[in-house]
Amino acid sequence: MDFVNRGRSRCELTLAHLSDLHLCAPRGAPLSAFLGKRALSLVSWLLRRRRDHAPAVLERLVAALAAAESDHRLVTGDLVQLALPAEFEQATRLLQRLGGPEEVFVVPGNHDALVGAAWRSQDRLWGEYAAGDGGRAVSGPEGFPAVRIRGSAALIGVSSARPTPPLSAAGSLGEEQLRRLEAVLAETGRQGLFRIVLIHHPPFTRGLSPHKRLRDLPRLLALIRRRGAELILHGHTHRISRREIPGPRGPVPVLGISSASCAGRDRKRRSAFRLLHFVSQHGDGRVRVRDFGWEPAAQAFRTLAEYTLS
Repeated sequence: MDFVNRGRSRCELTLAHLSDLHLCAPRGAPLSAFLGKRALSLVSWLLRRRRDHAPAVLERLVAALAAAESDHRLVTGDLVQLALPAEFEQATRLLQRLGGPEEVFVVPGNHDALVGAAWRSQDRLWGEYAAGDGGRAVSGPEGFPAVRIRGSAALIGVSSARPTPPLSAAGSLGEEQLRRLEAVLAETGRQGLFRIVLIHHPPFTRGLSPHKRLRDLPRLLALIRRRGAELILHGHTHRISRREIPGPRGPVPVLGISSASCAGRDRKRRSAFRLLHFVSQHGDGRVRVRDFGWEPAAQAFRTLAEYTLS
């Protein structure tokens, strides 16, 4: 593997991180589509989530992202709620508004893989948005990790999305993907690239119910402890968060973001996105982070926090 984008001693890159759109379009779907786990997810939507997720707020977020002029948009899963074909088509149209496949990088979440057949809809409609360099559409979990090199940064997308039994929102990477991820992290690390890992499920358990956790988390943590990464971005928790996990040369920052469409009363869970300005000079990489959150009174996104990772 040779991932190096050679000939650039200095790299500047602005990345936008968003997650958990939860686009929901149950109308028009046949009754047979709601057998099994989709029925439970629909009940969850009707009883609770439809009051929290607002298309109008998501529209404002898309407009705010356009004004921010980032180089790359990173979407860490749960684009849809029920994994229906109409929802995937809606998600595709939204991704196209964010940019082309070369500018937008997606990893799937558990709702995107709510049922096994969902992979076929994803691949056909927005598989190119989950692909690594080369543009070949990702075909199910076996297509990950997907790697994109932007200057001296390596964007590494992994999939924790798997169909699970009813009442489970857990994720897993699987033995083969973990093996491939170790090879990718080892080689990109050897080449001195700043490795940013994108994943839906967070690499920790604190604050997460057992049925929402990453099942093979101990293996992922051991892998990061051996091979390292410079930054991990995730969704799933519907909260803005900043944590660390052990790496071979010190702590690895782990940043979570709340749902892009949430307009609920809980300020910690309201719609948000993140801008990461990455600067690398002769192998020394720094990231300046700015978190933006939805303010209902102002009907706009305001800065919530600014900090630097190095």
